[in-house]
Amino acid sequence: MEARMEKRILTVDELSDYLSTPVPTLYTWTHQRKIPHIKLGRGLRFDRIEIDKWLDARKVESAPRRELARQ
Repeated sequence: MEARMEKRILTVDELSDYLSTPVPTLYTWTHQRKIPHIKLGRGLRFDRIEIDKWLDARKVESAPRRELARQ
């Protein structure tokens, strides 16, 4: 049985689904150079591995949970 290869290069619509982010927001981020992208002629593509690294760099760790003071 052949292992399914994950797609590495994504279109704007595919990235929108992957990130649950509206397409217009992705276009704004690329215009502002906030998200790594590849320009192919008039089209945009996104390297899934670079996007995952970009997401990891923006991860915010949660603070340790404080115990409620006993009353």
